[in-house]
Amino acid sequence: MPDLPPIHPTPVDGAFLRAMVGVGARTVLEVGANRGMHTPMLLHAFPGAQVHAFEPDPRACEHFRTAIRDRRVTLHQLALGAVNGRTEFHVSSGQPPAGFPASREEYPKGRDQSGSIRKPKKQVELYEGQATLGDLLGMLPGFEIVRRYDDDVLLRNTAIDRAIVRP
Repeated sequence: MPDLPPIHPTPVDGAFLRAMVGVGARTVLEVGANRGMHTPMLLHAFPGAQVHAFEPDPRACEHFRTAIRDRRVTLHQLALGAVNGRTEFHVSSGQPPAGFPASREEYPKGRDQSGSIRKPKKQVELYEGQATLGDLLGMLPGFEIVRRYDDDVLLRNTAIDRAIVRP
């Protein structure tokens, strides 16, 4: 088995994001916003930005609307994709494992809605000229991709780039 390099996790917080993209980002795309857990950090890190949060799960959107009340945030109850249409999501029960009893208390009774839901899926435009590529910061679930959109070449590198910004 080959030697693996050591892992040095870097916490993704406001300081990390500002160092990566600067403080001048005017548009932030929060993809998979869930219940809005990271939205306050984005608002604090980029006080001049408009945050467009995307979340298809109606349960999470309900909590998001209660938790986040800032005029700089627009919640879009839909998924992002490479083409417009509808897509099927397989949703979990919403209950954390038994090993997390404190977390289990946060979930209301009746939250178990295991199954599938069909939700709209759309492409995202560059907001009709309101933002230039250098003004965008894309945030995706788990922070797997945090990217500043500096030039057209980056937009064609991955499928997620094609999903976020129409070529």
